[in-house]
Amino acid sequence: MRQLFVAFGDSHAGHRLGLCNPATELEDMDERGQPRVWTPVLTATQKYLWHCYAEEDVPRVVELARGDPVILAHLGDPTQGNAWKQELVSSRDADQILMAAANMAPWFALHEAGELDLTAVRFVVGTSAHEFYEGSAPILVAEILRKAHPDVNISIIRHGLATVQGVVIDYAHHGAGPGIRHWTRGNVLRYYVWSIVNDAVMRGEAPPRVILRAHYHEYVPETLHYQYEGDWRVCDGLIVPAYCALGEHARQSTRSKGTISNGLVALEIEDGELAGIYAFQRTVDLRTKEAF
Repeated sequence: MRQLFVAFGDSHAGHRLGLCNPATELEDMDERGQPRVWTPVLTATQKYLWHCYAEEDVPRVVELARGDPVILAHLGDPTQGNAWKQELVSSRDADQILMAAANMAPWFALHEAGELDLTAVRFVVGTSAHEFYEGSAPILVAEILRKAHPDVNISIIRHGLATVQGVVIDYAHHGAGPGIRHWTRGNVLRYYVWSIVNDAVMRGEAPPRVILRAHYHEYVPETLHYQYEGDWRVCDGLIVPAYCALGEHARQSTRSKGTISNGLVALEIEDGELAGIYAFQRTVDLRTKEAF
């Protein structure tokens, strides 16, 4: 028995530097006040992100799955939200919801075509300001997709603890940061994983095999070896990459971060064991290089 657990997040639909399906259909009025359908004109960044997502990463997951079941988790912030309204594609809040739902279309199209066995989709509630507060964006996106694809198990959660063939995956949006120095990269994540492992042991529970977090738009992997019930075991902690670039607010919040990671993570689970971790991602240098 073999399954995949695929995780990505921070797609920030609605932002001019967020993920956007070029086939997204939105509505406004023509010169006579009648409804008309229009599609967003993608920015250069959006074209790049859509290529990475729909033309590279999703097909890689299909190839890796080889027809086996796939569980898909969006780890939060499917929309930009209404707290920072600069750089939006549209001023209408509803358009962000429609764009976020359209961003999921490649997975469902492959499922409908019989090329991907998409068994479940989970939307994790992320940063409140990016989701119109209280998880509004994932709730609405999940409802749109649930009605369109009733054969797929779709729901939203705040903090997931998935057991796939006995392999326990702890997943949520917020968690440890990547570290602010190259030589401390992953240290905070490692201590974060260690704390979760210790908490589980003190409760008399087996710790999770994998811990997935998002929010920081950067791919960071860490592996912790620990003892439990007399055996040496392993817990992998991963901060997953994003499908967006840095806007003005994000640049300020990250103290002028020079790179960003775009992509997703796929966990391969076979015969009750974690058989592989696949990071389909790339790092983009956002600095302007000049020579004088």
